[in-house]
Amino acid sequence: MKSIRYAAIGLVTALVPAMGIADCRARLAEVQPIFNANCVACHQDAAPGGGLSLQRASAFDMLVGAPSASVPEVLRIAPGLPDESLLWLKINNRHDEVGAAGTEMPPGATLAEAERALIEGWITTCEAG
Repeated sequence: MKSIRYAAIGLVTALVPAMGIADCRARLAEVQPIFNANCVACHQDAAPGGGLSLQRASAFDMLVGAPSASVPEVLRIAPGLPDESLLWLKINNRHDEVGAAGTEMPPGATLAEAERALIEGWITTCEAG
């Protein structure tokens, strides 16, 4: 009986990270309109700026847990850690803190506070992954 209980606990524990990533993937739909309006013109599948496509079909795999092209030891999205995620640092003009080149994103504009809060919340959602 004990072994069955421990096996069940192990199964639940193993599923928690997967559910976190599933939540992260699902919540991307909340921030995708921000990407579509502000980023996709340059960051698209056909010619992705910085090697990053933010189109709906590509964005998750290109972001979450993926190393940046300019500073490979920094993840584009470090799950659960906005302040260690290059995307977050870029939209807050803090990318120089990790040695990343380039300009604030989106160039020539600043995302609204509500948009940045939504992106920060999404990155934090990814923490269980």
